[in-house]
Amino acid sequence: MKETRFVLWLSVAQLLAGGAFYYSFAVLVGPMERELGWSKSELYGALSLGLVVSGLSALPVGRWMDRHGGFWPLTLGAAAGGLLMIAWAFVETKLQFYLLWAAMGVVFAATLYEAAFAVVAANVADWRRGILVMTLIGGFSITIFIPLMHYISTAFGWRTTLIAMGLANLVFTLPVNAYWLRDARAKGAAAEAADRVATQSALALAMRRPAFWGLGFCYFAFNIVVGTVTFHLIGLLGERGVDPDTIVLVWAIIGPMHVVGRIGLMALGARVDARVLGRFSMGCIFVAIVLLATGIDTVVPLILFAMIYGTGNGILTIVRGTIAPDLFGPRDYATINGALTIPFSAARAIAPALGAWLWQTTGDYAIVSIAMVCAMTAAFVAIWLATIRK
Repeated sequence: MKETRFVLWLSVAQLLAGGAFYYSFAVLVGPMERELGWSKSELYGALSLGLVVSGLSALPVGRWMDRHGGFWPLTLGAAAGGLLMIAWAFVETKLQFYLLWAAMGVVFAATLYEAAFAVVAANVADWRRGILVMTLIGGFSITIFIPLMHYISTAFGWRTTLIAMGLANLVFTLPVNAYWLRDARAKGAAAEAADRVATQSALALAMRRPAFWGLGFCYFAFNIVVGTVTFHLIGLLGERGVDPDTIVLVWAIIGPMHVVGRIGLMALGARVDARVLGRFSMGCIFVAIVLLATGIDTVVPLILFAMIYGTGNGILTIVRGTIAPDLFGPRDYATINGALTIPFSAARAIAPALGAWLWQTTGDYAIVSIAMVCAMTAAFVAIWLATIRK
């Protein structure tokens, strides 16, 4: 029962932290551009810097968590994230903005899914189900926070939106993480048993496997696509003449569809092969991106896109949390996942700025759509090659 409460409380904290920290930029970049007069490339450059820092921080954060547990990263990360969002509301210069987002990158590495997955893996007996529950609840972050921040920003301005989101994390996420992680272990029983007989680093052994590099490349190519969709879908659909309410509807559907796929997995009850899930989810996202690239601009095709994309993306989040132990064993979960987060975060860093550059170079989003199809094709092939053998 205590493990259930542990997972539920941390999951709600993840819902708030992920929704506020990660999706705020996608919603507020437009109002910032209009008020401050900065170009799209300048704004997305700060985000890219933060995501680069996030990727570079992921491995040392993972190593720390494998040795000392998740209390300090998630607790200090929640505090820093809340304060940085409030500071963001008072930004007036590009230097301030870039420095703030460099610090935000460390917050991402210390507080979002990869860090939370490591805590669940080390402290919950049925940790796969725990990760599933966490992603089930976290799947509502898009549905809740993109519309919420959109409407707050429209009514009160982007600066007020940031202050509200920062305070919410200080009031809720910070104390929840501090309370529930105070006695958290660094490793689960299986990892401790494997440590006692190990003679080499788990990360070094994993890096000798072609699957490690194939998975890393897959994460890179896939997240080029996801990063572009996350931060450019509003601009892409707006350019096609889609009205703002329909765009918000599309985002509002993506979140619940994350959850639909996860509920289906939970209903299965049995242990699910992460390799099969990886192939299925990548296939869904590939189909969705091809559909988006055809130029759809009416409600029904856009809803279909949102449903397929959301389902695939939701299931893939579970794959990210479970595939490393399936392929490489239980030792040093956070360290190996941290290493795999480097290409994941590198792509997140490149995608927003690359999308902005392609758009500015050509004057429209057609070339961006083509680039997403190419990247998703590469990701789909890579996941098959990486998981063809256990």
